[in-house]
Amino acid sequence: MYKDYVNLPYALGTQDCYTLVQQFYQIEYGIELKNHARPNAWAMNPNLNLLHDYFGVERFFDTGNNPNKVQFGDILVMNLLKSPVDNHVAIYVGRNKVLHHLYGKPSELSDYDKRWRLRTTTVLRHPEVERLSSIDGIGRVLASMPAHMRFRRG
Repeated sequence: MYKDYVNLPYALGTQDCYTLVQQFYQIEYGIELKNHARPNAWAMNPNLNLLHDYFGVERFFDTGNNPNKVQFGDILVMNLLKSPVDNHVAIYVGRNKVLHHLYGKPSELSDYDKRWRLRTTTVLRHPEVERLSSIDGIGRVLASMPAHMRFRRG
């Protein structure tokens, strides 16, 4: 299911954790995220909180920072290697899995286990994804109802 997103080679600024999110959101939701500038070594500068700044510009909102109550499509902002700012993002894709692209490695699908939960500082959601998820949820509820209880037009 995620073969188009895994095993992509790493290239800072053109094929990294943020561009993986861009690709995923474009393909899965039709949401185009800007390609924001990311200077070399930005994650070592405590004045460059780029992930929070850029996702804010893209209208993502903080869901309350509970890494145990994530939904499909949520962005997990993480802090790796005790950086002065959050420096990695992953996408929660359900079934306790995350899609992400670590520095210098091919993109991968990983278990959302304790290792990643402890590094998650913020859970972000896009309002359009939330809207689509609620519509999908309503559709599942309606589909599970007996036919005589479903709303009919006409």
